[in-house]
Amino acid sequence: MKTTRLFCAVLALLFAQQLSNAQGQALTITTNATLPQAVVAEAMTSPFFQLEASGGTTPYTWSLVSGREALVGKIAPGLSITPSGQLVGNATTLQGPVGFTVQVADSSSPKKIATKVLIIAVVSATPKISSVSMEPATIGVGYSWTFNATDGKLPYTWSANSTLPAGLTLNSTTGILSGNISSSQSPGNFTLTITVSGSNGKSASGNFVLRINPALEWVTQPLLPSGKVATTYNASLTVTGGKSPYIYATKNGSTLPGGLTLNPTSGQLSGAPTAAG
Repeated sequence: MKTTRLFCAVLALLFAQQLSNAQGQALTITTNATLPQAVVAEAMTSPFFQLEASGGTTPYTWSLVSGREALVGKIAPGLSITPSGQLVGNATTLQGPVGFTVQVADSSSPKKIATKVLIIAVVSATPKISSVSMEPATIGVGYSWTFNATDGKLPYTWSANSTLPAGLTLNSTTGILSGNISSSQSPGNFTLTITVSGSNGKSASGNFVLRINPALEWVTQPLLPSGKVATTYNASLTVTGGKSPYIYATKNGSTLPGGLTLNPTSGQLSGAPTAAG
């Protein structure tokens, strides 16, 4: 019994010490300066927009700092901050990122006060897909492309309304189209219809053209024309398919015959051989 009481007393002492240390710390607003975007005409929910602070003595009291010409004294039309630090309301007007100053006061005497500039944007309820030309893909080669969107209510859900090229899949959460183009896939231009949906059910679609290049293959035959010692030699190494520009290089530790060089850009093998073989 005495051991239990002693243990409880030690725990209480440690808790009191930790509380005292926390209360002695400077009061700081720990919320990131850039807040998650608000959606016009949709009520905010907590604790998604809960402001946070540390140090000082809890409970905290939050408020807006107004009257500063350099910064907006209000968040956005229709939005406000509660004394408990929650962003609430219903944004009524679209606006780009806007700065506003918040203040938090603790319960000590005299009170500790901290301020911070926060930034919030109010976006449309319907998402917009970014229209960017897709990078081409090559049969037999790994591919990855990220679709992007703005506005709307996060998180997004991505989907394809058309058949994807063989070997590619679309991640419904990240909007990343990836995979390895199957050898059964025919090359050419393919129109992909991609849809992004916000968590409020509103969506937008866009058409994207994906160019699929043939697999990279050698045109030059393995057996090159013969050369002569001390005589100028030229041979063109060429390929087809894939994505240009090409880079030519020896591999697996192999070396060129003495006196010959390989142009990495043009694939031209040239020079004057120094020895037979």
